[in-house]
Amino acid sequence: MTAYLQKEKSIQKSISKELNYSGPDLELIVQMDPLSNEHMLHFYLHSLRGNNRYNFKNFGVTKLSESPQEKVKEIYNELSEMAKYDLSADEQSVAEARLSSIGKHLWQLIIPKELKDEYWQFRSHTKSLMITSDEPWIPWEIIRPYNNTEVEPFWCQKFAMSRWLSESANIEILPLGIALPVSSSKTDLEHLSEEMDFVERLNDLHKGVKGKRPLQGYLEVLEWLEHQNFSIMHFACHGEFDEKMPSRSPIILSGQPLRPDDINTKFGEGRQRPLIFINACHTGRTGSSLTWLGGWPVCFVNIAHVGAFIGAMWEVDDQLAVLFAKSFYTALLRDKFPIAQAFRHAREEIRRAKPYNSSWLAYVLYADPEAMMLDS
Repeated sequence: MTAYLQKEKSIQKSISKELNYSGPDLELIVQMDPLSNEHMLHFYLHSLRGNNRYNFKNFGVTKLSESPQEKVKEIYNELSEMAKYDLSADEQSVAEARLSSIGKHLWQLIIPKELKDEYWQFRSHTKSLMITSDEPWIPWEIIRPYNNTEVEPFWCQKFAMSRWLSESANIEILPLGIALPVSSSKTDLEHLSEEMDFVERLNDLHKGVKGKRPLQGYLEVLEWLEHQNFSIMHFACHGEFDEKMPSRSPIILSGQPLRPDDINTKFGEGRQRPLIFINACHTGRTGSSLTWLGGWPVCFVNIAHVGAFIGAMWEVDDQLAVLFAKSFYTALLRDKFPIAQAFRHAREEIRRAKPYNSSWLAYVLYADPEAMMLDS
């Protein structure tokens, strides 16, 4: 563990003690052996809260016939297609059934028997779930448990759910401060101005947040990322996918695309660790949309050490994307929900609007699920 992470963990441990905080209800750790040619997923449960008493206890291994990326690639392509179109009433029912089938297929494919059996024991007294894994491909949020007598909701419905990466320390307090909307001056996104205006006016939801005018230029964004303190940076723009080099897959700003490998900064140690929200999966791209997302969590969570990161794993409907953002910030700032609960609330808002559209399942949160946005 680096000296930076040791210091961060020490600071957060002190804050947690003062707040009587003991982490999420349950943490699921998923590990892969990077030196092995076999595609093995090892599952562990850890918790110090309530009725869950697991100390990194092993709950089985899943061996895949090919890499997780290849296993789920077609699923992501299908889910992207399901976000594009309005459907007739009959088609909507078929689409909802298909979403359920995908979730149940992932439960059967990915989750080992030992964890399946244990799930039915911990489900009723677990509210918040954090999955810690450096495996970026599996859509954990849309796993749907079932057995011979019951079908459960998708995990992202059942729990206030988030992810994290193993190489960075997460935080329980997200700082209030400056909110920065980011967009491109050249875009065909129909609802862009509505989204940017809302982020500019986040002060209406919480007096501790100060919205700025939208940033549009590459250098402007890098200046804030590398040198300034802020609380929220919210991107609403197009994204593109580089199939040969996913880590260089850009989001399109005015004048210059921004890529994960452009981000060479570190938050913490005197700088606020902000929330980064990339709401940029509004448009079609070839290849795996999830691969496009893969470079950004590593960039912002492991390298830059942000406090929280939000993105979409596949395409999302433009109008639903705006509704999701507005519902999320309202729950987080005005209603003062923990971040994963605010995220869950926003997901449910767009599910109710179009339950057949896969957009409501697309969003992923990297954060401590119990983190709250408070005054520093």
